[in-house]
Amino acid sequence: MGAIVYVIVILIWLVNIYCTVDAARRPPTAWSAADRDKFFWVAMLAAGCFLLVPAFVIMPGYLIGVRPRFADAPIIDDRFRKH
Repeated sequence: MGAIVYVIVILIWLVNIYCTVDAARRPPTAWSAADRDKFFWVAMLAAGCFLLVPAFVIMPGYLIGVRPRFADAPIIDDRFRKH
Protein backbone atom coordinates (compact mmCIF):
# COMPACT_ATOMS: atom_id res chain seq x y z
CA MET A 1 0.00 0.00 0.00
CA GLY A 2 2.82 2.41 0.79
CA ALA A 3 4.40 1.96 -2.63
CA ILE A 4 1.13 2.80 -4.38
CA VAL A 5 0.77 6.03 -2.41
CA TYR A 6 4.39 6.89 -3.16
CA VAL A 7 3.84 6.37 -6.91
CA ILE A 8 0.65 8.47 -6.86
CA VAL A 9 2.43 11.32 -5.07
CA ILE A 10 5.31 11.22 -7.58
CA LEU A 11 2.87 11.24 -10.51
CA ILE A 12 0.98 14.22 -9.08
CA TRP A 13 4.27 16.03 -8.53
CA LEU A 14 5.44 15.35 -12.11
CA VAL A 15 2.15 16.48 -13.65
CA ASN A 16 2.25 19.59 -11.49
CA ILE A 17 5.78 20.39 -12.75
CA TYR A 18 4.54 19.92 -16.32
CA CYS A 19 1.63 22.29 -15.66
CA THR A 20 3.95 24.89 -14.12
CA VAL A 21 6.30 24.83 -17.12
CA ASP A 22 3.37 24.89 -19.52
CA ALA A 23 1.82 27.90 -17.78
CA ALA A 24 5.13 29.77 -17.57
CA ARG A 25 5.84 29.29 -21.29
CA ARG A 26 2.55 30.81 -22.38
CA PRO A 27 2.92 34.39 -23.65
CA PRO A 28 0.93 37.20 -22.05
CA THR A 29 -1.25 37.43 -25.15
CA ALA A 30 -2.44 33.86 -24.63
CA TRP A 31 -3.33 34.62 -21.01
CA SER A 32 -5.22 37.73 -22.10
CA ALA A 33 -7.11 35.69 -24.69
CA ALA A 34 -7.94 33.09 -22.04
CA ASP A 35 -9.04 35.86 -19.64
CA ARG A 36 -6.85 34.45 -16.83
CA ASP A 37 -4.06 35.86 -14.66
CA LYS A 38 -0.65 34.37 -15.52
CA PHE A 39 1.05 35.41 -12.28
CA PHE A 40 -1.61 33.78 -10.11
CA TRP A 41 -1.59 30.46 -11.95
CA VAL A 42 2.18 30.16 -12.30
CA ALA A 43 2.67 31.09 -8.63
CA MET A 44 0.05 28.63 -7.41
CA LEU A 45 1.35 25.82 -9.62
CA ALA A 46 4.92 26.52 -8.46
CA ALA A 47 3.73 26.37 -4.84
CA GLY A 48 2.14 23.03 -5.66
CA CYS A 49 5.56 21.73 -6.69
CA PHE A 50 6.71 22.17 -3.10
CA LEU A 51 3.47 21.66 -1.20
CA LEU A 52 1.34 18.71 -2.21
CA VAL A 53 -1.96 20.02 -0.81
CA PRO A 54 -2.21 23.01 -3.23
CA ALA A 55 -1.30 20.68 -6.07
CA PHE A 56 -4.48 18.65 -5.45
CA VAL A 57 -6.60 21.77 -5.94
CA ILE A 58 -4.70 24.02 -8.34
CA MET A 59 -3.45 21.43 -10.85
CA PRO A 60 -6.91 20.07 -11.76
CA GLY A 61 -8.20 23.63 -11.91
CA TYR A 62 -5.49 24.53 -14.40
CA LEU A 63 -5.91 21.37 -16.48
CA ILE A 64 -9.72 21.56 -16.62
CA GLY A 65 -10.49 25.26 -16.40
CA VAL A 66 -7.55 27.18 -17.85
CA ARG A 67 -5.57 25.03 -20.28
CA PRO A 68 -8.50 24.32 -22.65
CA ARG A 69 -8.87 28.08 -23.14
CA PHE A 70 -5.42 28.10 -24.78
CA ALA A 71 -6.56 25.92 -27.68
CA ASP A 72 -6.11 28.66 -30.29
CA ALA A 73 -3.30 30.58 -28.58
CA PRO A 74 0.39 30.00 -29.39
CA ILE A 75 2.75 28.52 -26.80
CA ILE A 76 5.88 30.47 -27.70
CA ASP A 77 5.93 34.26 -27.72
CA ASP A 78 7.30 35.45 -31.05
CA ARG A 79 8.11 39.03 -29.98
CA PHE A 80 11.84 38.31 -30.16
CA ARG A 81 11.81 36.33 -33.38
CA LYS A 82 13.50 37.99 -36.33
CA HIS A 83 11.11 38.66 -39.20
